[in-house]
Amino acid sequence: MSDILAPYQRAEVTHFAFARHALVEALRRSGVARGDHVGLPGFICRDVLASLHARGAVPVFYDVDEALRPTSLDHFGPTKAIIAVDYFGFPQNLDPFRSYCERTNATLIEDNAHGLFSRDEHGELLGTRADFGILSMRKTFHVASGAALIAKHGPGPPIPCQDRGEGAHGLRYRLSRFERRTGIPAFSGMRTAIRLNRTLLGRPAIDLGSVDDETVLPADVAIGCKSLEQLNDQNDATEGNRRREMYSQVVRDLCEIRGVHLLHVVPGENTVPYGVPFRLDGTPSAALRKIERRHHVVVMQWPALPSAVKPTAPKHYRNVWLVNFL
Repeated sequence: MSDILAPYQRAEVTHFAFARHALVEALRRSGVARGDHVGLPGFICRDVLASLHARGAVPVFYDVDEALRPTSLDHFGPTKAIIAVDYFGFPQNLDPFRSYCERTNATLIEDNAHGLFSRDEHGELLGTRADFGILSMRKTFHVASGAALIAKHGPGPPIPCQDRGEGAHGLRYRLSRFERRTGIPAFSGMRTAIRLNRTLLGRPAIDLGSVDDETVLPADVAIGCKSLEQLNDQNDATEGNRRREMYSQVVRDLCEIRGVHLLHVVPGENTVPYGVPFRLDGTPSAALRKIERRHHVVVMQWPALPSAVKPTAPKHYRNVWLVNFL
C-alpha cells in the first residue's frame, strides 16, 4: 500500500482526524497558552476558531485584500503565533509573514487545508514552508476523517489510527470513486437528493454549521484506520491532473456567465486547485446550477465567517463563491 503523504516525508508528519485537531497541536507546540494572541485572517472559516478556543488563545484578525493577500500584519502587535492561509490550493506569499515573525518572534503556521499536493513557484509543497503546516486530506477525497500536521523541527507524540465505523462516509467514498472512474453521476445524484430533502425540511440546501463551530471541536482526534487505508489507495498525480483539467473546463463555462469574476484565471503549473473560486455579483443563477450538473460538482459560498468578523466584513469577504471539486 502506498503512503498518500509520501511527498511530505522530508518533514515530520502526524495524522489526525480533522485539521482543527492538527492546528491545536501546532498551537501547543508553538507554546500558545491561555490568553496568548494568535493572528489569523478575517477571511476564514469560523470553525478554525475552535482550535484557538481549545488552547484558550485570543484570536486577532488581520485584513486581506481582494487578492486575498494580507494588507497589514502590524496593527495588532506581537502574537505568539500567526496563521497564513493558502486559499483554495493557491500559494500564499509567505514573505510578509516571515518578516513579521522575525520582528515579533512569532511561530508561523501554514494553513494548507485546501492545497493537498500543491506546490509554489519554487516547487515547494504547500504546508511545508513554515514552522508548522496543516493538511486536510478529507477536503480532497471523500473519507470520514483525514488530516495531518507537518512539522519541521522534530516529531510530536505519535497518534495511531483508530478503528471505528465510517458510516455514511463509506458510501460517499465508494460512490465518489465510482463516479470519477466511470463518469456516471452516482455520487452527484445522492448529493442532489440530500440537498432536496434538506430544502423540503426547510433547512439550507448545504449545511453551513452554526456559531458553536467556533468553540466545539469534533470528538474524534485520531484518523480512522479505514480512512487511512482509503487515502493510501489514492494516487497524487492522478488526482492533481484531474483537478487541473477540471479547472480548465469549469473556467471556460464560468467565463460565459454574467456577474462572475474569477479570482485566478489560470493556476500555476504546480498548483492542485481545491476548486474554482470566483466573485459573484448578485445571486446564483440557473447557469451556475447547470455547471453543477455538467461537471458533477458543488457551487457554494465560502467561507462561513467568524461572528466577530461578519457584521463589519467588507464586500470582498462576502461575495466569494467556489466550485468545489470534492
